[in-house]
Amino acid sequence: MKKQLKELIKKKGYYFNSYNINTYAPSSAGIYTFWHKKNCIYVGRSNNIKKRIKEHYVSCHNDYLSLWLNTYTRCIVVKYIKLEDFPSNMVLSKIESKFILYLNPNTNFKYLR
Repeated sequence: MKKQLKELIKKKGYYFNSYNINTYAPSSAGIYTFWHKKNCIYVGRSNNIKKRIKEHYVSCHNDYLSLWLNTYTRCIVVKYIKLEDFPSNMVLSKIESKFILYLNPNTNFKYLR
């Protein structure tokens, strides 16, 4: 899993807007992240990354993340890793938890200590 995490951090990603979501986000399962500059602000998981990121774009369940997305829309970068890039025995929720612990995003409240 460390290999995938390093790959995610190195990825260029794309800016958080409707065109980029429709063009670049895959409809497959995986982990997605939102970044502001070099800081990860959110880690999420979904069975359909494109659909989930669109949901964040339209209305966000997390008020603090929503504030970030609305304030810094032009600066937010989305990065993702498909579930198929992990060993076959990995479960999305476990991957998400590990990524949150390592990246320490400031809007994933339920995992913060």
